[in-house]
Amino acid sequence: MDAQSVTAQQFADSIRNQYPFATITTTGHSLGESLAFYIAAENKWMNVGFNGPYAGSMMSKDGKNGQKTTQVCFIIIAIGTMLSEDFE
Repeated sequence: MDAQSVTAQQFADSIRNQYPFATITTTGHSLGESLAFYIAAENKWMNVGFNGPYAGSMMSKDGKNGQKTTQVCFIIIAIGTMLSEDFE
């Protein structure tokens, strides 16, 4: 059985081949974000993720240099907290 990062890259390759002119972005939450972050960096795609651990140790040098990612977990949590207080 292949590692999840290998399977994720195979899936990314199939999507890129199927839609060669598409702008592809990735997203994920928690450990899924770690994979999404890794795939986006390796393919120079955009990523917006939520609460994911940094996947830099898995990345190639090119992947680390090509990161186009945004981590929005704290913004979402802050907005959710503000909204929930308004409804109490």
